[in-house]
Amino acid sequence: MKFPKEIQNILKECILNIIWPKEDIISFLKKHGCTKEDLAPVRKYKDLTRDKIVYLVFKKLISSNDGGYSKFISMNRALLNWTSFNKHYFEKLNKLNIEDAEKVLAELKEAQIYLD
Repeated sequence: MKFPKEIQNILKECILNIIWPKEDIISFLKKHGCTKEDLAPVRKYKDLTRDKIVYLVFKKLISSNDGGYSKFISMNRALLNWTSFNKHYFEKLNKLNIEDAEKVLAELKEAQIYLD
């Protein structure tokens, strides 16, 4: 079973709009089942942009035998219930925008129709 491309794209946007530090993006991916093999393309993630990190890991997941389905489902569930907006990055440093984050999270909720 393949995880819908439409939701994959929104998941990428969610991650990039709610998590700032590269290390936290890697931690999020690990927490939702990404293995060392899944993360191999981003071993030197400090040299990569945040966008490139997510792109390369998703590309690796998609190319796996199961298309990364269980990992995408886990990320999807976590993001659907996301409530942790780190004020340091949203308010103090202004690296992230709360309106953009809320918009993309709402878009993810609307996109769940693709899973039915």
